[in-house]
Amino acid sequence: MFERLFGKKDSKMDSTTTLKKGEKFVAFEDNTGYKILRQLSPELQDLLDKSPLKLMQTQLFMHYWDSKMKEENINDPTWQNQAIYFWKAEEPFEKKSLPPFFEEYEKKFFVIIKESPYIKFMSAKAIPWFGMPGMGDKIWGNRGGKDITIKELANENIIEFINFVDLVENNISILSQSGEYYFLVDDRIVRFDKGDFFIKDKRIPLSLAYKIGGVHIVKKVENKEDHSRFMPK
Repeated sequence: MFERLFGKKDSKMDSTTTLKKGEKFVAFEDNTGYKILRQLSPELQDLLDKSPLKLMQTQLFMHYWDSKMKEENINDPTWQNQAIYFWKAEEPFEKKSLPPFFEEYEKKFFVIIKESPYIKFMSAKAIPWFGMPGMGDKIWGNRGGKDITIKELANENIIEFINFVDLVENNISILSQSGEYYFLVDDRIVRFDKGDFFIKDKRIPLSLAYKIGGVHIVKKVENKEDHSRFMPK
């Protein structure tokens, strides 16, 4: 579900949008509206609006992961595109110019939580390849002129991996577990300013921002996969 929510601003609608049967939306005065992507009972809405969870406004990133990859090969682009390079979460696949089989790989999401004076983040445009237009921003970490792996960034607490959690009746306890969970804002959909959420200039509650995909509930996770083969020797 998360890829559908974050991959495109597909919750936004205008007067030409056709709703499918059963879909709901919330309309605004300028004749635009947003699809309700997550349903919440009145009780859940109230609990969500009162939640003490912290809120993070930051860019979300992702990288691809093939658990079947047997060994590292720092000269292999397939290895590099899993172990070193990453992307903004909303970057369309066709702009990455990756082999089509990458779409079948697991996608791991993370945020940058700390800066280091010794690590710089570099980026370059993906060149057209595999019949795709490319021009997406490929990103990686570099220390002293040497590229470093995503695993190294995680080990040094530069990045933090996260999972996305949908709020339902049987997991409401997550709304008070601020050590493990927090809200992540998608500022392409909603604006957060001085403690309030906005669609353009209209103030909206947290629960509505969540329902239209402008806020996500995320859980901090350890990267428990064995990445040892991804570490340069």
